[in-house]
Amino acid sequence: MASLFIYENIQYQYVSGFIAEERWKATREAINGRFQVAGGLHTRKLFEQNKNAWRESFRQVIEEILAEIDAETN
Repeated sequence: MASLFIYENIQYQYVSGFIAEERWKATREAINGRFQVAGGLHTRKLFEQNKNAWRESFRQVIEEILAEIDAETN
């Protein structure tokens, strides 16, 4: 779950204009990968059980990524 806090911080810095789009794209790919590796189901479960712990914009990003993963696997 700690990695999600780090990713949320990076996303916040991106939307605040402190991080370049290229860095954000790489981070978004890393988030996607985090949910697809062994342990990704655990991370997903933690996210879904604690949705209110995240800022709305970050929650939307994660939900988009999870929808993309679900679309690829179905």
